[in-house]
Amino acid sequence: MNVISVLLVDDDATDRKLVKVALLQSSKAVKFSVECAENLSRAAALMKDRDFDVVLLDLGLPDSTGIETVKKFRNLNALIPVVVLTGLEDEEVAVEAIKTGADDYVSKGKLLKDLLIRSIRYSIERKKTELNLREAKKQAEILHAETEMVNKQLQVSIERANLMTKEAMLSNQAKSEFLANMSHEIRTPMNGIIGFTDILMDEELNEQQKEYIGIIKTAANSLLSLINDILDFSKIEAGKLETEAIQFELAPFLKDIAYLLKLTAEKKGLEFKVVQGDDIPSAMRSDPARLRQCLFNLLSNAIKFTSEGYVHLKITRLKNNKKGLISFSVEDTGIGIPLDKQESVFDAFSQVDGSTTRKYGGTGLGLAITKELTMLLGGKLTLKSEIGKGSAFTMTIPINLAKGEKSLSAATVRQHGEPIENPESRIENRESRIENPEFSDDKENDMFGKAESKNEPVTRALVADDNKTSQILVTLLLQKLGIEAVTVNDGRQAVQKAMAEPFDMIFMDMQMPTIDGCEATRTLREQGFDKPIIAVTAHAMEKDKQKCIEAGCDAYLTKPINRNKLQETVLMFTQKQKST
Repeated sequence: MNVISVLLVDDDATDRKLVKVALLQSSKAVKFSVECAENLSRAAALMKDRDFDVVLLDLGLPDSTGIETVKKFRNLNALIPVVVLTGLEDEEVAVEAIKTGADDYVSKGKLLKDLLIRSIRYSIERKKTELNLREAKKQAEILHAETEMVNKQLQVSIERANLMTKEAMLSNQAKSEFLANMSHEIRTPMNGIIGFTDILMDEELNEQQKEYIGIIKTAANSLLSLINDILDFSKIEAGKLETEAIQFELAPFLKDIAYLLKLTAEKKGLEFKVVQGDDIPSAMRSDPARLRQCLFNLLSNAIKFTSEGYVHLKITRLKNNKKGLISFSVEDTGIGIPLDKQESVFDAFSQVDGSTTRKYGGTGLGLAITKELTMLLGGKLTLKSEIGKGSAFTMTIPINLAKGEKSLSAATVRQHGEPIENPESRIENRESRIENPEFSDDKENDMFGKAESKNEPVTRALVADDNKTSQILVTLLLQKLGIEAVTVNDGRQAVQKAMAEPFDMIFMDMQMPTIDGCEATRTLREQGFDKPIIAVTAHAMEKDKQKCIEAGCDAYLTKPINRNKLQETVLMFTQKQKST
């Protein structure tokens, strides 16, 4: 049974007795323990020694009267529920007492047990509710303060994250600019090395000289490949590497890859085969340049890490797949990769161990780039390998075929030359090479059929480049095409020369002193120059190409200059001019 502890404060002994009796004779559900005090001072002393659940307070005490009694008591204790005892004629005073801090009042003239008990219990519950509300408010204020602190910390974290993001963006931008500048600085001398090596290979050389020139060209192309890998990796990191979807024939695509790598494999004594599965499509829609880059990386790696046995490229069409998938699996009998290293080989700048780098060379970028490119092509790259038995890298990508597309039959392949073998057959040595058009000083073999008649106009080109080596190289290459070349050293001279003399085309280097190639091109277009302007630049980023086109250039060549690309570009514009 609950016991309610009551402090009765009243100077009238009769009233104290009546109230005490009324409480002690209350219902059995509630039991009261009553302590009495005849004045406020005695009440204060009792409250120091005991805890009371409720106080019954008369307003007329020897040491305090009226509303002041309530105020004084509340100064002693603000938490204990207070029920004011008052006479019939003092109800208005009792109401004021409640406004001052009392919880309820009971008129002595109407003193009934039930009414008094109800008031006591009501006052106790009300005080509990007030205390709970006060505690809830306090907790809410604490929570609000904590929330404010968390919000401030969150704001600081957001500001710090934004600052770090900004710094990361600036760092990436600085890295991209650094790589672009390094690419430019390396490509400019590489342009001279590769270009003049190609020109020397056209000269009459003895076998030893040809061998030396071949070594120089191989080394230069290896360095150029490394530069391209670094740029590709930088663009992948920045999320700026894009792919395109082009419909292309699969047979000549695979044949060219096989031819270029078959020779390398056979020099090491390796068997090299391209194995075709059933129902291979004759064409597919993807990015052939990026797909070729992936297969070259995988096959080159396989040949590099295989000392004996074979390297096979197996092409398989996956059945029962709505997307239409084709897999290119590069299998070898090379050194193999330990199971615990198979994930890390796809990380940038990673190889199996340090001895691999020392023995075989390489930066470890090839597989990282290949994996990213495979994902950009909508596919995935997987690996199965065993130490000492070899590896199989499988690249699976969508075919994206139109309905009614034919399969790649043996007859279809032979239309393009050497057949790709079925599992039972083998590729024989190619009897004829796919050769690029040769350059020649012979007038009869000149690709433009340079006229012997003096009445036939000669194609004139202006070469604007601040690098002397590049000037000489482009001039020589153009002369081999039967084109008269005039050189200038910067953009301002290019504008002045082009507006003063007739030229059929301009080869404009983009990075020159005084004014650069873009500004020179814009100025020429504004002044009415309407002949082709071909950008020649060591900057190889996609944004650089777009910048040149937006400036008014008609075509874009990167350094080192590819002779065949130069020839195709010149031929294209020359034929256009002749047709008009």
